[in-house]
Amino acid sequence: MKANIKYANELGALLAHTVMTASNSSRRVWEPRQGEGHRARQRFVAANWAYDWIYRSIAHIRSRKTWPDVIFFPRLVVKEFMLALMGEKVDSYLRFMNNDITRAFSFDQMLETGTMFSTWRITQGIYRFDETLYSELIQTKISGEIPADVLLHLPEWCIYIETPGMKTPRDGNIYGAWARIDLTSDGDLVLVIMLDSDLQNTTIFSTQKFMISRGSIEESIRATLDIWFTELKEDEKQDIVANSTSWAHPIINLLLYLCSGADYGEGSPRNPVPVRTKRGPRIFAANKLTTWNVGVRMGAALRAAYAAREPAEGGDGDGMRSVRPHIRRAHWHGFRSGPRLGADGEPIPAKDRPVDLRWLPPIPVNIGSEELPAVIRPVKFGLNSSSGH
Repeated sequence: MKANIKYANELGALLAHTVMTASNSSRRVWEPRQGEGHRARQRFVAANWAYDWIYRSIAHIRSRKTWPDVIFFPRLVVKEFMLALMGEKVDSYLRFMNNDITRAFSFDQMLETGTMFSTWRITQGIYRFDETLYSELIQTKISGEIPADVLLHLPEWCIYIETPGMKTPRDGNIYGAWARIDLTSDGDLVLVIMLDSDLQNTTIFSTQKFMISRGSIEESIRATLDIWFTELKEDEKQDIVANSTSWAHPIINLLLYLCSGADYGEGSPRNPVPVRTKRGPRIFAANKLTTWNVGVRMGAALRAAYAAREPAEGGDGDGMRSVRPHIRRAHWHGFRSGPRLGADGEPIPAKDRPVDLRWLPPIPVNIGSEELPAVIRPVKFGLNSSSGH
């Protein structure tokens, strides 16, 4: 991607502004401010000065789009664009960036944060789960052949999910997480998660990637752990991996729910479409947050089920034993599809038939409810779902 004079001049001015802002900054650690809106928005605004050059370059970057629609733009493209425009000025940019934070971060970590905020800026969606449903989801076990490419169905290019009460030994409180899809240099799709925790500073956040092109989610998490093990010192492995998996499983469960036909009440989230302008098609950023209340009907049904199961213990008086009302925990279920017999009339082994996976939410059993909502999306096992929304 060749730099042109116009964008080089604009970036030079932005770099000068960034340097001045960093030099005059006296706050090194971000703190939430009461009465100034959602903390996700506050964190985004606090980092704006560092990534304004990305925001202003979005139309130029996306004009060269060759990546899947599930990605707003890849971090690698942003990196290529920045290096082409800034050249040796990159070192100055990073030096002044690091004056504003408590420890040095790498160039790639800075780009990860900038790409995440640049993408979330477009829709600014906050996903707030019903508290009863949330409690069930974060306890759901991830096992079996859950296809990792289910995660390609995020409702927007980048989302922020609230995680009330979530804590880890190392990160402290985790208030929420941003998530988006990205590409690696090898062309593999990855889920990128950026935590909003007690540890994060003003401008650069730590992120974690989970491979999507590795079959099942279980295999994806295992592959991610293998990468962690190769990068960590021996005395760090147990604590850091245990800390990370303690939040990774619950957050991935929440994302899976959003990718499986979640109920948002009125309306549904979606990515914006380009608008025609004199300078060509452009996608404009949202001017305010949009909060999506997830699973309100499901949460109400679950609470009704909890209330109904205790009094119904025992038989029903006709000599037949009844099944005590209970909650079948949220889980994935695989259904074999396709013909059972081959062209030669011989049975096709189950392992050779296609698998349709369905995410089944917590199901109240034997509570007499006729209004129980179901959230089911059949998902073909495979890695061909790259079309996006």
